[in-house]
Amino acid sequence: MGAFGVLAGVLVLLVKFAALQQAAAVDVVLAAVLGRWVLTASMAVFPYARPNGLGKMWFDRVGWPELLAASLGAALVVAVAGNPRGWWLWGGAAIALGGAGRWVLRRLPGMTGDVYGALAELTEVFVLLGMTWGGR
Repeated sequence: MGAFGVLAGVLVLLVKFAALQQAAAVDVVLAAVLGRWVLTASMAVFPYARPNGLGKMWFDRVGWPELLAASLGAALVVAVAGNPRGWWLWGGAAIALGGAGRWVLRRLPGMTGDVYGALAELTEVFVLLGMTWGGR
């Protein structure tokens, strides 16, 4: 891992720490669920970059039925959260995933485990900030 990777990791942790100071429990659950939904969606929609790798094991097990199940579960959590921001943030996460996926595919032949991890972490940060920005 290089210096920029370490810096990015530290910044993500600091932003999460700051957001968690204001987050309700339901916000934390929503961030985790939408972060995992992005993983499932990216595996169902985008190709994997290599014939093997740690992320390949998960990629091989995910398709459209798993994406549908993950989407229904995420919808249930967003509905139970009871904050309309959750729907907007889920939509924003889906749009961001589309843009990030296209950006990655211009540089790599597909997704990797590292890309999956980055997508999940950034989605969690995005949702936590969105749910706590300006109070509940």
